[in-house]
Amino acid sequence: MFDYNEYIYEVYVHKSFSNAAKSLFVSQPSLSNIVKKVEDDLGVVLFDRKSNPIQLTEAGKIYIDAIEKVMELEKITSENLKKLTDSKQNIFTLCGSTYFCTQVFPEIIEKYSDIDPELKIAIIEIGTGEIDDFLKFNLADLGVCVENLNPKLFNSKVWFNEELILAVPKSNSINDDLLEFALSYEDITNLDNVSQEKCVDLKLFQNENFIFLKEGNDLHDRAMNICYEYGFRPNILIYMDQLQTSYDIAKSGKGIVFIRDRIVKQDKFNDSLLYYKLKSDNAKRSVNLFYLKNKVFSDKEKEFIKYLKSFQL
Repeated sequence: MFDYNEYIYEVYVHKSFSNAAKSLFVSQPSLSNIVKKVEDDLGVVLFDRKSNPIQLTEAGKIYIDAIEKVMELEKITSENLKKLTDSKQNIFTLCGSTYFCTQVFPEIIEKYSDIDPELKIAIIEIGTGEIDDFLKFNLADLGVCVENLNPKLFNSKVWFNEELILAVPKSNSINDDLLEFALSYEDITNLDNVSQEKCVDLKLFQNENFIFLKEGNDLHDRAMNICYEYGFRPNILIYMDQLQTSYDIAKSGKGIVFIRDRIVKQDKFNDSLLYYKLKSDNAKRSVNLFYLKNKVFSDKEKEFIKYLKSFQL
């Protein structure tokens, strides 16, 4: 069906038999005959020759859409086969948010370089909403995020689970009556073992200022839903792009922030904040690894992914 797709596609691109023929280095009559043969074989007319410039018929639109999908599949297949046979190996690229690119990936890459110094690994710091496109267009090999990407396009694997907790500037007087609920560093490293009785009543903070991530971020939505569960709409002082920046602002005493437990674990010597456990299903989420369904990895890359999945954070 697609034996002559290059010829059909050139006519579509140039909207002219004569210009397409020049591009293909064939005579116009030869090109016209090829297109006519394809149309006869299919039993449909692909181009409206009466229009100027030439336009696709409805059947032609369907055929061109199919050709573009075939072309994309051929491109991906070629790239993947080249990757398998390329003795030099391409760079394996990870993508994720600022937190993963600054706090997680570097340690993993450093340790893995001792295992396989030949595999070169790159990091791309992007917003969560960009991961889909970076993977889809082969700008990155593996992405990390808490969002749910399209399961028809991507394979996913839960990497680890995390919990959101409340970080409150220690200077805020609201803490004075809540010290019995404040989490110790040991509590934060073992949140599953902290009893529900130690969860703070979030409604007590309804008149305080909060620092939120911008709309469209998973943590923004979860934090908002948690507040709604406790019957109030938060007073949002600042909207931020990055969670790490929000955390730093909270440490300066400017507002309350919902934070991932792992950021606090990596900041064990900080004494400017108090932390509280939250009683909500929205406070628990999984961090996932994503890659394209038709992605082919080399043996070296497979070994790294296996190491990544088992890495103890």
